Formats: sequence, structure tokens, C-alpha cells
Amino acid sequence: MTNALILFSGDLTKISGPPFIVFSIVKALNQCNVHCIVVSIDAPSISTIKHYFGNQLNSVELHDSKILKKMPYIRSVGRLIITHLFRKVASRCDFIIDIDGGYIGNMPRNLKNKHYTYIVSAPPGCFGSINVENTLRKIIDSLYLSIAKHMLTPPIYSKIIAISNTRANMINKSLDRKVSDVLYPPIEMSTHPNPQKLSFVTIVGRIAHEKRYLFALAAFKKVRKKNVQFNIVGEIFSNRYYSKLLKEQERLGLSETLVFHRKLSKAKLDELIFASKVIMSCQVDPESFNLTIIEGMAGGAIPVVPHGPGGAWDEILDHGAYGFGYNNEDDCAKSIDNVLNLSDEEFYSLSKKVQIRATFFNQINFKKRLESIIDV
Repeated sequence: MTNALILFSGDLTKISGPPFIVFSIVKALNQCNVHCIVVSIDAPSISTIKHYFGNQLNSVELHDSKILKKMPYIRSVGRLIITHLFRKVASRCDFIIDIDGGYIGNMPRNLKNKHYTYIVSAPPGCFGSINVENTLRKIIDSLYLSIAKHMLTPPIYSKIIAISNTRANMINKSLDRKVSDVLYPPIEMSTHPNPQKLSFVTIVGRIAHEKRYLFALAAFKKVRKKNVQFNIVGEIFSNRYYSKLLKEQERLGLSETLVFHRKLSKAKLDELIFASKVIMSCQVDPESFNLTIIEGMAGGAIPVVPHGPGGAWDEILDHGAYGFGYNNEDDCAKSIDNVLNLSDEEFYSLSKKVQIRATFFNQINFKKRLESIIDV
């Protein structure tokens, strides 16, 4: 059996974002009769994997660091640990998929032409600090850039795969490296035969400065439609930012109409999306591919996202063919009103259209594309 080594210099215990992409790769490769060896800082339990994927991951082994499990996550240390763990399993692998370039050691000669760097995160220098609602973060990002760029540049022998065309342009600009292929990540397709939609506007994403929720609150205040419920779903990454949002919620008089859902099960999240008429995003940089927007579309919600260039507006909504865009708070509020004021016939016609669009990003197409890029 062919063995694939998947490197991820992060925590895989929370199956969302990049960790979900890692296990989607495992799932696709297992379907091609490829055994996967996954190396990360912290691996999830088998029961956690089964909760999300059932028995679909049938040929996988997990290796992680016992040292860092109870330590704060430090990206550079994580890369050193991944590099160390790699040496223990390298002799068994036929090719390597390195998520965001976690390996920083010398690559064995026989694997250099079988090394793929799948860049999911934004490369250094592409974070638009002007759009981050935190001054200290802007300073830290500039310091991080000064030391991280060299470390995060993929080796010259690696074949670079980008999560989106927007990300590919970022890589070319920031790292001066050419991307060989684009591999859109898949979503977990949830379906509902006849979702009963309510006047819900929902944003899904961690509660952190880069998500621009202060912008969202300002836009919500300007929505004219009455009896609307606004939902922000996500784990708190910054308690200080969350406190600021709560104060702004009260100041704007949104206490009765805005609900923060800090912890929702997948089933409850699906219920909320199925009930929502609008799925929304506010992040501008470095957002290039928003999985939650597609998940919302799969549930029949109409997307409202920032205009391009690049990002969800270009690559998911096809410049407005599958949803609405905006440039500022007034535009955003107007786009929300445009969706909520559609007649039932108009809404469900567009809803069906965005659901069909979402199927383009399913696991089947992801597997086909992966097979065409990596000779398995």
C-alpha cells in the first residue's frame, strides 16, 4: 500500500478550518487506497474523528508531540517538533503533503520530488492590518513578518498547491514563488429537504479582531428590515475583543436582536443555518476562501460578502451571480435588506441556485482534483 505523510504544525483536536481540511485529505487518499500518516502538535482522539467522519477514515495513524500538549501553542516551536517527528516516519512514506510548510529540516533526496506544500493560511505580509480592529495586533504582525517570511517560504523543490486563486496570488507576491495548482477545500455538505427560512442573518467564525465584528454590528444597526435576528457563531479567541463587542452591542441598542452563540454543536449549527436567510462574512484580509460561506450556501442561505478583488466575491459568488456584495457599512446593510425583502418565490429561486453552486465544493470534486495533482 502507498503511504502518504501529512504534516501539520498545529493542533488537530478542533475539527474545523485547517484541521478539517487535513482530515478531508486523509478521507480522499483513503478512498484511493493510500494509508495516511498524520504528524501534528496535538492529535484528536479516535472517538473525535469518528464523531465527524464516522468510519470513512479507515487507514490513518496519528503522531503528535507529548511535550507541547499542555504548552501554549508557538508556531515556530511547532515547526521544530514536526521536523523532529518527521524523521521517525520518513522512511515509510512515498510522498508528503506539508500543510503550510511545517517541515524546516533537510528533506531526504528520494522525497524531494514528492513533496507538496498545500498553503492554507495567508503567507506573511498578506494580512491587511488596516482592516484589523486591534492596534497591538498591527504592531505584532509587522514584527512577526520580519522574522517569519524566510521560515515560511516553501523549499525550492516543493510543488506548491494553494487553497484558492486569491491565495495563489498572495504567495506569488509575498514569497515570490509560483503556485503549480489550486485545490479548493471541500465542505461537509449538510442538506435539508425543505428548510423553513426565517429573517435570520448569521456569521460563523471565531470571535477575533480580524473577523471585523465591530463592522458587522455597525452594519446590523443600519438594516431597515424589522424583526430580524442577527447571529454571530464562534469560539472566543479574544476575551477583550468579546467584551468590546458586548459593550458595542449595548451602545447600538442591539441587545434584543443580536445573539452570540459561543458554543454550538454541528447539529445545532446546521439548524441555525437552515433557518437563516443570510450567511455573511466581514473579513477582508487575509480571507481568500471562506468555507463557512459555502456551508451556509449549502443550507440555502444567501451569501453577503465584501467585494473583491479576490476572495469569496470572486471565487465563490462569481462576482455576484450567487449572492450580494458590499464596500462599506451602508452597502452591507442594503445587501442584507435586499435579501430579506425578496418575495418567497424570488428568495427560494435564488436559494436553490446557491445550493447548486455549493455542490461544486464537495468531497467528490475535491478527491478528483487531488488525484489529478498528486499521482497516487
